[in-house]
Amino acid sequence: MASKAKPKGKAKAKKPAGKRWLIVLAFTAFWAAVNEPGQLSMGAAIVWGLTALSVAFLVMAGLALLGPALVLLIRALPRPKPDEADET
Repeated sequence: MASKAKPKGKAKAKKPAGKRWLIVLAFTAFWAAVNEPGQLSMGAAIVWGLTALSVAFLVMAGLALLGPALVLLIRALPRPKPDEADET
């Protein structure tokens, strides 16, 4: 009896930037530490937390735009043309 070949499952797509959330977390924690209010009341803590969340979203948006911007920048760089005299 021949065994049936098992069908291969779909391969998981890899994320382009694997640890992007660590960068977001680092920037957000740095911002939150620098901008901690002096008197931490309930209102100030809520505003501080919501502002830190908005900083995290801004960092994620900036990182999402950074990749394509770098690709465009690299493609815009002039490439050296090979000399025609070197081919002989």
